[in-house]
Amino acid sequence: MSVVEVGIPTGFVFETVENRKDSSQQYLKFETKDGKLVLYYDAMIYARSQVRVKMIRTELVAKTQPAAVKAFEYYQPENRGLTFYESTLLKYSSFCDICADCGC
Repeated sequence: MSVVEVGIPTGFVFETVENRKDSSQQYLKFETKDGKLVLYYDAMIYARSQVRVKMIRTELVAKTQPAAVKAFEYYQPENRGLTFYESTLLKYSSFCDICADCGC
């Protein structure tokens, strides 16, 4: 079994996830825990696995930080990979971009 943990960025909540039809792998189940979306796969093969994750922005946060995506084998966690993703739009936002009353 393989696991992919997708970090949920600050100011967002998870809404839905779906397998992409053109993906070579499909997740078996998912859950959210500890601020992450956790996807479970039967096995991880060296092919592109694509899912569409929808998150809703619930808080106004400026200069958001990258969120981690970690893939690993459940029974051999030393076999793993790590990457990060971020919103380029929010990465360069400032406090004045999110505060209408600050008078910038």
